Amino acid sequence: AYTGEVAASMIRSLGCDYVMLGHSERRAIFDESDSVINDKVSVCLEQPGLNVILCVGETLEEYENELLTSVVDVQIKKGLMGVSVRDLERVV
Repeated sequence: AYTGEVAASMIRSLGCDYVMLGHSERRAIFDESDSVINDKVSVCLEQPGLNVILCVGETLEEYENELLTSVVDVQIKKGLMGVSVRDLERVV
């Protein structure tokens, strides 16, 4: 089984309060872009009571090329694009 294969409404209906988005598995295996992750963040924040854990991080190649800060900075900015200040309180 892979992470990320359920709908936000299903997660919330099961009583879950948090959802993880942007996991490295989804980025690498399913080639999920920052834009796709941003869409998922928006959908999840539409669910009352559902909070988002936004996963960020570099690949081994990016780490070896000392790109940690720039990669994580871009992932955070693109992942949270359009999220209101109010909804930021629901993002970890």
